Amino acid sequence: YMGLLDNGAILYGLGSQGFELYQMMQFWKIDIIAGVDNYMPEYRKRLWPIKIISNMELRHYPQTPIIITMKDFKETECAFISKGYRKNRNLFVFEEILHAVFGKVRENI
Repeated sequence: YMGLLDNGAILYGLGSQGFELYQMMQFWKIDIIAGVDNYMPEYRKRLWPIKIISNMELRHYPQTPIIITMKDFKETECAFISKGYRKNRNLFVFEEILHAVFGKVRENI
């Protein structure tokens, strides 16, 4: 995954898993280009130290990989694939990254 994220990534979903990924990316020194959360109130958006963009603004970042951090990610994943994103190339799912890195450890937490 890391080589594919050398130029940064966009976090799609800024809930608890999004925050967990944000912290991991900070630790790994992977640039976070922006975050997307369509349901976050404005006051919470101002608390994030990253740029928050809308779904519509994603078109301005066509080459930037997206990492979906939502727990129910299948529908969102399918929507991105239908728009031409390619799984494990410029579209990733945080749960799958955790599984690849840590195996089944996370399931027991």
